[in-house]
Amino acid sequence: MSRIDEEGVFLFREGRPAVREFSRKDRLALKFVFRDRKVQVSGVAIRDMRGGRGVGVQFKELEADSFKEIGDFVELLRGEGYVA
Repeated sequence: MSRIDEEGVFLFREGRPAVREFSRKDRLALKFVFRDRKVQVSGVAIRDMRGGRGVGVQFKELEADSFKEIGDFVELLRGEGYVA
């Protein structure tokens, strides 16, 4: 993960790039884990780096509980100094 906030995330692949590229039609299920916290959200790919090296994902159709969970998760990462 390169960047995350309450609206979305940019995921960067280390090592060998993925063969698959994403389109805006793709619905992605994402799971983030940090220490003892787990958050599951869905989103759509809005930016794809050529060759599958990374993808920008905008969170979509989050229910109120999921929106709060991702907000709390981002605040946890901010508190630990991982997110500006």
